Parts: sequence; structure tokens; C-alpha cells
Amino acid sequence: MRHILPLHAQIILHGLTHETLTLGKLISFCAVSSCGDLRYAHQVFDEISEPNRYMYNSLIRGYSTSNDPARAFCIYRSMTSCGICPNEFTFPFVFKACVSKSAYLEGVSVHVQVIKLGFGCQVVVQNALVGFYFGCGSIGCARKVFNEIADRTLVSWNSMISAYSKTGGYEDAFLLFWEMRGLGVEPDDFTFVSLLSVRSQKCDVKLGSLLHSYIQVTGIKVDTYVQNALLDMYASFGHLHTAQAVFDRMTEKNVVSWTSMVTAYAKSGLIEPAKKLIDQTPLKNVVCWNSRIACYIQEGCFKEAMDLFRDMCNSTLVPDEITLVSVLSACCQLDDMDMGKNIHDYISSNIMTPSISLCNALIDMYAKCGSVESALGVFMIGALALHRCGSKAVELFENLEAGRVCPDQITFTGLLSACCHSGLVDGIHSTSRAHFRILAKFSALLWISWTLVENGTVIVKAAGISREL
Repeated sequence: MRHILPLHAQIILHGLTHETLTLGKLISFCAVSSCGDLRYAHQVFDEISEPNRYMYNSLIRGYSTSNDPARAFCIYRSMTSCGICPNEFTFPFVFKACVSKSAYLEGVSVHVQVIKLGFGCQVVVQNALVGFYFGCGSIGCARKVFNEIADRTLVSWNSMISAYSKTGGYEDAFLLFWEMRGLGVEPDDFTFVSLLSVRSQKCDVKLGSLLHSYIQVTGIKVDTYVQNALLDMYASFGHLHTAQAVFDRMTEKNVVSWTSMVTAYAKSGLIEPAKKLIDQTPLKNVVCWNSRIACYIQEGCFKEAMDLFRDMCNSTLVPDEITLVSVLSACCQLDDMDMGKNIHDYISSNIMTPSISLCNALIDMYAKCGSVESALGVFMIGALALHRCGSKAVELFENLEAGRVCPDQITFTGLLSACCHSGLVDGIHSTSRAHFRILAKFSALLWISWTLVENGTVIVKAAGISREL
């Protein structure tokens, strides 16, 4: 966009704003290119009195792959209402937008228009229809469209094989593959990845091994993605020798390759080979670090796992929830509640909606380290905070106090989180002044601040709202 903006200025200065070809190319670049700006493309589009089909198609394509796919369908409606007839380049991206926003009925209505306008036999449109029906969960309709394609391309076959693979229909996927080969259509890497992926989901390695043999016998050159899929298939079935053989023959290994092999050994309880591979890994991402930490925990080396976690935090990588669950498990075994609290502080500051697994790990850590009150606070108030039930969280807090369960920092963290997520300042009002020293120590919730006024009144500011307590 750094070069496009001066170029657009020159178009305006030279009076070329009525040159539809030039403006069409400008809109197309801004809407479709990874270096473009979809919003800017739409602004330019809005200034044109009579945009043409190419401009509409560019915007529809841009929005279909954006965070706002519904806009693509709206632009399509605007296009047809203006009397501009869509073409075979319009429909694929309209169907893509309908899948993204789960607009099944809208997609079906567009399918009707495809037939009425005579595009029902266009293979590119039919391929898009297969993808649309599959994306909306209607495999039967997808197969019906596929069966009606007279001149199937490799994209057609791959789309249908992928649909079956992702829904667990491994037998149908392989039958399509053999039918495709019988018709002389050569598979590509995408075909193999789809087929190997479905084999990894089922408890039968025979068809996957048969496919591997086919690749070896025919001498088809496959990329790293296919080799990783083969490796993952054998590893998931526990065929470690074969997986290792595939791994050793790979000329180009990426992080996925190393991590798959490490995970395979770790899951089989072979910790030493896993650790050896980890040390040899040239590139380490979060998944690789997680595998490494999990290996040490599985072997009972909890202190070493904590040391690895500290090394990870000192690197440029950010731990994810899987990392934190593993480390909290190590805290349980080491009875290290101080470290567990530090991790809880990190979660409160960096993860707005922790998963159930992570909450369970926190509860387990506090309970096993002897802090039952904290475990109860995380379990109950934290759960209500997660679901934005501020009023119920406050009610539970009052019940805890009535039952003489002494709240601590963890309890108040969940309570404040519930109040903030629900926009409920009154909940904060229910806490007594004596507890604000505890709250002041816990600054993880940075969006809440409080000030002591000279007369002792406490002012709490939350989400731009001030209230005296």
C-alpha cells in the first residue's frame, strides 16, 4: 500500500477516475493482494458511480476470505440488484463466503441462481458447490453435485476425497481414489495428505500401508507434507520402526517431522529416544517444547521439567495452555504452590477465557498443594467468571463468607474477573473495605484500579465506570 497510495493520487490528479480498467486493477489489488487493504478497496469502490462486474468480483473475493465473509454475500446481492449478471468467477467466492458464515439457505438460493443462469455445468462452479455443501455438513448433496460433474478435474476429485476424509468416511475416500486412478487421473500431494489423514483417525493401518506402497512402487515424488502424514499415520498406530524409517529417509525435515517422532516415542513410554531426538531438533516451536516438558514429566523428572519451562519463558516463545497444564502438573508433584501461584498470575494476565482443562489443572494444583479454599475459589467463582455470570459469582462469594470459608487472593481474582466480564460494578461494591489491601497486592487484573481518597472513601474504576464504595 505504500506505493499504491501515491499511485492512486496520480490517478486523481490526472483526471483518470473514470478509467474503469485502471480503477478495477486498483480495487483488485487492494482487495485480493496480501499487501493490500480491503477497506481502502471498498472506499474506492463506493466512489465509483457505475462499478462493473470485475470490481464487484474483486470485492466479493476479498471479503470471502476476510473476517467478515457476510459482506461478500451483501455485495453479491447488491451486484444482482443493480442488474449486473454474475459469472463463473463470482460464484466460487460467494459459496466460500456462505460456508464461512454458515449461511446454508443463502448458499442454496445462490445454487438455484446458478442453475437459472446456466452456470450449473461449469466445473469451477461445481467444484465450489461441492466445497459449499461439504462445509455446511451436507455430504449427500456434495456427492450428488460431484456425480453430476461431467468433466471432473483433479480439484473435483480432491474436494470429494477431502470431504470424506474429514468426516471419517475412509472407505468412500479410498474407493474414490481407486476410481480416480482407474480413469487415469494422477493424484497429487493434496490427495495423499487427505487419504493419510483419514487413516490416522481409524484403527486400521492396512489401507494406509497400501497407499504408502503405491507411492513407493510408482515412484511418485511427494513433498514434506505427505511424508509427515505418513510418519504421523505410522506413529499414531504405534508402528515406531516404520515411522522411524520414514523419518530417516526424509531429505527435508521440518518442526512437524521432529515433533511427530518425539511425541510417538513419548506416548510409547520410550523416554530416552524421545529426549535424544529433542536434543537433536534444529528448530524448536511451542509444540516441540511441550513434547520435551511432557517427556520429563512422564519420566518423573519434575524439576527438570520446571527448568525447561523457565528456559522456554526466557526464549522468544510464549507458552500455550498445553504448556501451562503440564507445568501445573509438575507443581503438584513438587508441592510447589508458589510456582503454581505465579502461573495462575500469568494466566489471569494473559488468558481472558482459560479452557476447562486449564481450570481443572489449577484446581488440582491448589487442592494437592493443600490450599482447599483456593481450589474452591477457582472451581466455583472461576467457572462463573468464564460464563460471565457476575451476579451468581457475587452470590457465591457471599455464601462462602457466610459459611466462614476465608477468601484469599485467588477468590478475589475470580470475583473481580466475573464482575468485569459482566460489566458488574455492584459486585465489587459488596466486598468489604478490609479486603482491599489483599486486592491491591493482586495487580494481575490491570483493567481495574482503585484509589484511596483522603476521607477513606474507596473509588473503584472499572471499564470507565466510577463508583464509591
